[in-house]
Amino acid sequence: MAHRIRHVGASLLFLAAACGPADVGDKPNQCLQLTQPSGTGWQTELPAKVTASFRVETCDGKPVPRLSADAFTLKEDGVALDPNESRHAVLPHGESWQVDSVLLLDLSGSILRSGSLPSLQGAARSYLDAVLMQPGASVALWTFDGRATPQVIADFGSTADQLHAALDSLAAVQCHQDSDCANVPGAATCAAFRCVDDSTNLYGAVEAAVQGLDARHSDADFHNSALVAFTDGADEAARVSFADAQAKVSASASHVFTVGLGPDVDQDALRAVGKDGFFPASDGKQLADAFGQVAGQVAALAGRDYELVYCSPKRNGVHQVSITAHWSVAMEDLEGRLDGQIDATGFASGCSF
Repeated sequence: MAHRIRHVGASLLFLAAACGPADVGDKPNQCLQLTQPSGTGWQTELPAKVTASFRVETCDGKPVPRLSADAFTLKEDGVALDPNESRHAVLPHGESWQVDSVLLLDLSGSILRSGSLPSLQGAARSYLDAVLMQPGASVALWTFDGRATPQVIADFGSTADQLHAALDSLAAVQCHQDSDCANVPGAATCAAFRCVDDSTNLYGAVEAAVQGLDARHSDADFHNSALVAFTDGADEAARVSFADAQAKVSASASHVFTVGLGPDVDQDALRAVGKDGFFPASDGKQLADAFGQVAGQVAALAGRDYELVYCSPKRNGVHQVSITAHWSVAMEDLEGRLDGQIDATGFASGCSF
């Protein structure tokens, strides 16, 4: 049985990025992993403050958000700290709580002619509402058809109102038949909406999106970024191969989820490209459920980051420190520990944070 902190009171406070439960997978690995941004370690500041930023995940990389106070044990030299001698807190972690996601929607000819666009808009709207409730969340809305590059309809930093307006604009009819569309700049085929080339450049769009997310986070050790790609079919344009798209996804630090609507999707390909989850749907209701599940997992990414701050009772010498996380899920008690070292030379009373 894992040891837990029992006497918490006001001296031990653990705050996560958001409140409420989150689905982190049905079968987590049999352990937790606590990791830190490279080069950070356990930081000290006179008179006696110690800080450690870290992330909690299962050993197969599923986020573990919103752990409560009694899920952590803090020790110096193998001895649990007495809350009467030392103040402890886990505080909001600032920039690492930023979660960027690209909502990548298939607007090729099939989705428009099938009459599925209103269901897609409704499901995407529920995704926006759920994710944007989280502190620091930023969503970009992209669409793709058969063209070589996806279209940015609303970029990162857009407000909720701007994103909703951009989503509504996808139903704006530009022309009603292909012969008329020839007179609309950039809309030569597809007979309406934002579709220009009624083929499907799925792999090219996925590749471009993960490259964009990774470039946005190129200097960050902790990537809180996700791609949510929707399609109702398979890649037809063959501009980018499946192997190249899968390689880009595998090498990316971003999480990638795929949502497929209807019987014509290539489920094997979407499972492979959606390395963090593939969500099939046969109708509008299942589509809304699928986007809701993805939203829950994207929202959970922020809550996996924690920052421990405490006032050490040590006044001299080098000491070993550790924080252990305990989590009970699916009839399993999982545990993970982060170890470090501090130099308490010069430490004195008067620590505060």
